[in-house]
Amino acid sequence: MREFHAIEHIVLALIVTLLPAVGLAQSDKELHRAIPTPGVTQSQNKGKLSEAEQRRRDDLPELYRVEYSSAPEPIPALKYRLYPSRGELQPGNSVPFYYRAILEWDSRLDGERQEFFQLMDDMEEKRLSDLLEPKLKARIERETSNYALDNLKIAAYRNQTTWDWQVGRLENQDPYSFIIQETQSARGLSRLIDVKTRLLAAEGRIEEALELHKQHFKLARDLAQQPFSMSTFVAYSQVSIGSHNLKDIITQTNCPNLYWALATIPEPFVSIEEVLENEASLAEKSFPILREPEHTDRSVEGWSRLMRETIEVLVAFGAVYDHPIIDPALVGFAVSIRSYPIAKRELITLGWKQEKLEKMPVGQVVAIYQKHITLSLFDEALKWSYLPDLELKNSERLRREQDRLNQERKKQSEPFPIATTLLPAHAQLRAAALRSKSRIHGLMVLEAIRMHAAENHGQLPQSLDEITVVPVPKECPLTGEPFEYRTTKGDAFLIVPTVPENIGRRSWWEFQLKNAERTQEKR
Repeated sequence: MREFHAIEHIVLALIVTLLPAVGLAQSDKELHRAIPTPGVTQSQNKGKLSEAEQRRRDDLPELYRVEYSSAPEPIPALKYRLYPSRGELQPGNSVPFYYRAILEWDSRLDGERQEFFQLMDDMEEKRLSDLLEPKLKARIERETSNYALDNLKIAAYRNQTTWDWQVGRLENQDPYSFIIQETQSARGLSRLIDVKTRLLAAEGRIEEALELHKQHFKLARDLAQQPFSMSTFVAYSQVSIGSHNLKDIITQTNCPNLYWALATIPEPFVSIEEVLENEASLAEKSFPILREPEHTDRSVEGWSRLMRETIEVLVAFGAVYDHPIIDPALVGFAVSIRSYPIAKRELITLGWKQEKLEKMPVGQVVAIYQKHITLSLFDEALKWSYLPDLELKNSERLRREQDRLNQERKKQSEPFPIATTLLPAHAQLRAAALRSKSRIHGLMVLEAIRMHAAENHGQLPQSLDEITVVPVPKECPLTGEPFEYRTTKGDAFLIVPTVPENIGRRSWWEFQLKNAERTQEKR
């Protein structure tokens, strides 16, 4: 047996030697596709822009001049909601009606999908008043008059959401892409709602727009009940769309105060730790190499097949290059021989007996180490999700986590880049959660300012500390710092970060508040 292992080592060494000659793996970077680093834009990667020009491109705020009018607390206080109350919900499962809405949406777009998405992209660049242009208005009304929104309304007011995937029973199927089609269709459905609400707001039909927003947020949260990170990404994308539209609605002079309506949006919107726990368990479904390799007996050929399958799955994930002349079995052998000495040494430090390891096939030793380092990296990321108030209150924690993953990828601690491929998406998921929370809290600050003005004869507060009529979210979830608020010459400015510089492209909303009544008097 020991002689056979020696032959195996020689064969693997020859393969590693030959790989560069055939152009299959000229360097370790050829085996690992680079994961985009948060905070680095495409232009920065190219290195063609000066630092000053890059800052001008990346640090431009979205400025909104708000002629605020008196916006007191509604009577009753919860006259407006952005999420259905328990009393509004009816018995039944929402999922069949969500599917009916998705089917109606997809069938309506057959042959016109690209054209309609272009319309929605164009609308996002327009002011609400521009949507009242007769031809554009007629086009929007025609495109949004279908049964998709009718089915959405029924689904949003059901008290149960049971997708019943039973993911643990999936066999020989990639659970990460199991519902890609449904989630993508749901993303399109949320954009349909986006179109409709913007037109309603432009027409001054604020209450109808808010009702549709309520259904929109319920759809997002129900979609996040699926045990997949993709669904949660789509849910937070929908929250971002909804908050963007709410910002436009609030800046209309006839908008009622939405402070308490914003407070009805559930928080946390999604349990991130549950999503991460599900993803960690799903990794074993996609990568058989993680399924109890220490207790599995395979022949040398069997372990070789497992290495090949691992490469094939990573190719499907985009973690390694897919090339016609790259043989996954060959790459699997190469990774095994490169990783075997490290795997054996590290397992010995963990308490494994050297004699026992030397009796195992090379593939089994590598697989055991793969499982250990992959689960360790998953746990390292997961542990922080249990401390949302202490360590995830701002993006600095996410930056450090991303730096750690980048270091692990450079060190190539994992024989196969499983965790370092999947975990960056988890960091981005938490970043999406923080971005959504920052926008909702920022809008609550804006409404608290308007409510204070209504209580004080139209006078703006000189600082957020002056506001006592309602609690004010003073700390931005993205930065961990107070929301920036200042007054000058009778106007006020509120800064709401939307993407911090250490996660991605830095941007923020800047609201300039003017007293609408006084503006009218001057006219």
